[in-house]
Amino acid sequence: MKLRIELSKGQLNSTRWVLVVTFRDGTTKRFILGQDIKFIRRSLGYDDESFYETFGMADKRNKRRLNWNDKISQRVANFIKQELGLSPKILKSLNEWELSCE
Repeated sequence: MKLRIELSKGQLNSTRWVLVVTFRDGTTKRFILGQDIKFIRRSLGYDDESFYETFGMADKRNKRRLNWNDKISQRVANFIKQELGLSPKILKSLNEWELSCE
């Protein structure tokens, strides 16, 4: 199973996340996670600034700077999978909105 996060622009300069899961059989499911900061705080229980630092996406003044690339996308997606205890069986049974923080 491969996971990644897709980014899109939301309202008021926000960034929205979508978890894209590709299963071994080649099928793909997309899960709407919602606004990045809300998801990090509400669903994962982390402070967004320390979360971004952990993944190397904050500058020296601790201001968020999205240096988003495929490697970070996959690391964040796998981190979410571990934190929420998601397995292929669980992910196949969920609807696209069931992981959303909004």
